[in-house]
Amino acid sequence: MKVFFLSPILAALVWVAIPTSAACQPPLETTAGWVEYARNPVLGGPLGTCFDISVLRERDTYRMWFSWRPRKSLALVESTDGITWSQPEIVLGPNDQAGWEQDLNRPVVIKNGDLYQMWYTGQARGKSWIGYATSTNGKNWKRMSDKPVLSAESPWEKVAMMCPHVRIDWTTPHEPTAWLIVHYRGDFGCDRNL
Repeated sequence: MKVFFLSPILAALVWVAIPTSAACQPPLETTAGWVEYARNPVLGGPLGTCFDISVLRERDTYRMWFSWRPRKSLALVESTDGITWSQPEIVLGPNDQAGWEQDLNRPVVIKNGDLYQMWYTGQARGKSWIGYATSTNGKNWKRMSDKPVLSAESPWEKVAMMCPHVRIDWTTPHEPTAWLIVHYRGDFGCDRNL
């Protein structure tokens, strides 16, 4: 498999507060018929903050890897209905000795044949990097390097390389291409207040 890193990619999200009156709700046809589960959240609560998920469906089981903030780790839960989840199991924890993985978050997991591949954000000292790990079962992960696979090195990138996303192009079945898309902080040398 060929892997292409789409760097540099600069993304900025600006959130705007909008009142939630009925007039502001999107019509049903725009939401594709999705209905919010009345007893949300399905994960979190006593576990603390759980965010930035990556979900795969394997046969009749959903597997969800997520950032588990109180543990500064990546964890896995499983479900057959997407509502009731197993107890979380930490699958990749902090590595203080590496100097860039004191807090792990934002996993993206793909399964390529029998191999699971994960890209994730490692954070330390106010900076962020992208790491890479593999697994044969989705639970036991091996870091492929003690160094990050992507780092903010150019002046305009500032200090953060984070939020990986991977897209596989299967148009060439015998040699699929993986695109790693990364959002990171940078300003091309100009100051902007959003």
